Amino acid sequence: MADRVGQQIGNYRLIRQLGQGGFSSVYLGEDTRSRKQVAIRLPGRGEDAEIFLDEVRAQALLTHPNIVQILEIGLEGDTAFIVEEFAPNGTLRQRHPKGTQLPLDTIIPYVRQVASALDYAHAQKIIHRDVKPENMLIGPNNEILLSDFGIAVSAPSISSPTITGPVAGSAAYMAPEQIHGKPRPASDQYSLGIVVYEWLSGKPPFQGSFMDMAYQHISTPPPFLREKVPGIPPAVEQVVMIALAKDPVQRFDSVETFANALREAHLASSAVLPATLPIKEAILSGSFGRKTLGAKALTIGRVEGNGLVIRDREVSRRQAEIRPAGQGYSIIDFDSMNGTYVNEQRIPSQTPYLLKTGDTIRMGKSKMTYEGAEVPASTERNKIENSAHLILRAGTGEVLQDYTLDKLEMNIGRAPNSDILLSKDKLTSRHHATVLYEDDRYSIRDERSANGTFVNAQRLDEGSTRVLQDGDHIGIGEHELIFQEPASSSVDIESMPTMTVSASNAAAMPYRTRADETAAPNEEYGTRSVERSDVQAQQEPASARSSPASPPGSVRPQAEKTELSLFAIANVMLDEGDIAFVGKMYTLQAGIARNKPDDFWGEPFELAVENVTEPITFDILLHESENIELITNWHRRLLYRPDDVEPQLATFRFQVVAPGKSLLVIDFYHERRWLRTMHFEFDAVEQSQHVPVSSEV
Repeated sequence: MADRVGQQIGNYRLIRQLGQGGFSSVYLGEDTRSRKQVAIRLPGRGEDAEIFLDEVRAQALLTHPNIVQILEIGLEGDTAFIVEEFAPNGTLRQRHPKGTQLPLDTIIPYVRQVASALDYAHAQKIIHRDVKPENMLIGPNNEILLSDFGIAVSAPSISSPTITGPVAGSAAYMAPEQIHGKPRPASDQYSLGIVVYEWLSGKPPFQGSFMDMAYQHISTPPPFLREKVPGIPPAVEQVVMIALAKDPVQRFDSVETFANALREAHLASSAVLPATLPIKEAILSGSFGRKTLGAKALTIGRVEGNGLVIRDREVSRRQAEIRPAGQGYSIIDFDSMNGTYVNEQRIPSQTPYLLKTGDTIRMGKSKMTYEGAEVPASTERNKIENSAHLILRAGTGEVLQDYTLDKLEMNIGRAPNSDILLSKDKLTSRHHATVLYEDDRYSIRDERSANGTFVNAQRLDEGSTRVLQDGDHIGIGEHELIFQEPASSSVDIESMPTMTVSASNAAAMPYRTRADETAAPNEEYGTRSVERSDVQAQQEPASARSSPASPPGSVRPQAEKTELSLFAIANVMLDEGDIAFVGKMYTLQAGIARNKPDDFWGEPFELAVENVTEPITFDILLHESENIELITNWHRRLLYRPDDVEPQLATFRFQVVAPGKSLLVIDFYHERRWLRTMHFEFDAVEQSQHVPVSSEV
């Protein structure tokens, strides 16, 4: 784009260029009427003026103190222009260059402001899709202003709840579902989680080419922050890891919930225990002998590199970790294939579980015992000495669980990090309610749950708080809990009458289930078919993409395209009965074809190309379950020739290393655009234990 400095567009004179990207250039401008400084954004070469303006109309409707305000959208002749609020202090990327590590006291105010902006945008049914430090501007009062909604998704663009589109955003910060072309509000939370990870450690968790990062976002757990920031509080690390969950349903309910959890974890860890209370050593004993636990975390898995290696095929490569927690220790499962059990109860994955002396830990077939170093109640932070209880009761009156209300705030829900976890109830929201302790009394607050919180059969207003009295019945989803004051510990809970919610206020309610909550974002938010690469914010220059010279704002002639109807195909060659034997090598073939071969699974798709005689590049990514090891590379690039009638294939080889349910997932891409995903599920067994089915003659 030619330099426009000194020119006037509309009522604005262009003073100097602030930045330039592939799709737009940004100038410092002056309003000739008011002499006010503004930012003027002009389209790049070949950009359609109407498309350019359409992309920011959604942002123009947003009014929030932490979102850059669009002041005017205009068209002068063939030149489109956007007038924005000018942020004079640059971007957070400029203030904190790549590689900079920031303290939590600096990070948390940034995160809270960005989270507030994102939750506001989500309430307007807009997903940003490009959250990164380059798009966080610094306003005149050092407030953070979220910018560049140019690739945002807006609800009016929906044509189908399952619509998918090209990948848009910056690869280092993209959520797994965004890479698949299906963004949702939780995708912005994931991106902000990546930003927090980068600020804490100096680098984002995943690096490399686009395909390298895409694979890592989808399949690879982020490296633990403590490996890069040894002094990071475990609670802070846990909050970041929840925001970076692969499954969007497993993240926090909202971006602000993430920001608040990060702040609370930091505040809790800032209340340092006295130096006279050092970490006590404990012992882990099992078939491996006795292992002393100290100040460092102990990772457990079946491969070398773990602190404790367990040669058990039912144990994952990186199964779990035992880490210091106050003066004791907790164990955390790393989304292992077969789970981690304490006293034969499977613990939630990615959630610390506090160990007690005598606890039996089981992973696969291997058992071990934890001895010593419990956390003394008097040393735990934010604890209440004379605590009340919540009693979870079955319909028969049987006491199922006794929860001690020993923290100032305890959340109830089915999210893995809930203090009171009700994960088996589909009618319970992820963050359903919170029990609060203040001024020597307890209260309960509904957290705008889908199906409501009931006290003595009366539904609380959304977001409202009610003081609890001894014996109050609390209804959450299908569960009944009874509040018990400390002085009433002798009351026979099982003999108390069961309180049910009356049909007039609850039974007739349109309950939402977990499946509804999972599907809802895709029903409310679609994906617009506009592909963009990284567009720099106002103050950060970037190299322009090369294209033939044409007047700014003009439309470049488009070559006529041919629509191809193709199939993504795949087939995995297993043993008879579609089973795989442990230790044996197998082959998977995946590729592109005009027609689906009889012995392949196939998914059709359409692709527009300019020249049917030139090869088309496809990328095929293979993801495997924990009990499979790839012999070949996980990524294959395929040059497909449209004039060839034969299927064109890439070959992968893999070996099964442990018995159990096995999964292979194949993703097909074209020029960073996700096309199709295919799944293969099968059983892996030990060959010595397999009994073939005999056939009658």
